[in-house]
Amino acid sequence: MKSTVAAIAVTLSVGFVASQAVAAGYGDPAYSGKAYNKPPQQSSSQQNQSQPKQSQQKQQNNDSQQDASQYLRNVATGSRLVATKCPDGEGLFYATGTRPKIKPEVVSCVDLKLRAYCPGSTQYSEVIAHNFIGMAGCFGDTYDIKPKPPCKVDQVRIEVVEARTCGGF
Repeated sequence: MKSTVAAIAVTLSVGFVASQAVAAGYGDPAYSGKAYNKPPQQSSSQQNQSQPKQSQQKQQNNDSQQDASQYLRNVATGSRLVATKCPDGEGLFYATGTRPKIKPEVVSCVDLKLRAYCPGSTQYSEVIAHNFIGMAGCFGDTYDIKPKPPCKVDQVRIEVVEARTCGGF
């Protein structure tokens, strides 16, 4: 009888330990104690492989930022703007013009900072062209030039100071 009680106690304790092992994620002890439910441990070589992936992602982010910066510089240098008057524009001067068609279009929405001035003058009007798409004319992109320069509209010069992604000014 003592051996039967001892056998039951051993069986119960082994079963209890086995059930704790399964609950802790170490798998079924029937499978040679392999931990098939336990998450795999990364070896040092696998950890070293994940570091280059992170640096590649950082490099790609840097490349895309450099591409966007270069694209915006090209938009700024390639945009052609003029001053104009529009019908029923109450005598105001407007900046309008075209934007270069650069492919691929890295930045889809561009704001321009413009400077409008009369030749020989040190005074200028600063204009922000929000969401400049480059549709010249009174029914396209037109931006008020305020204060109005003192020369005639066909004498006003407009230069692009800077281009940024939309909302950048």
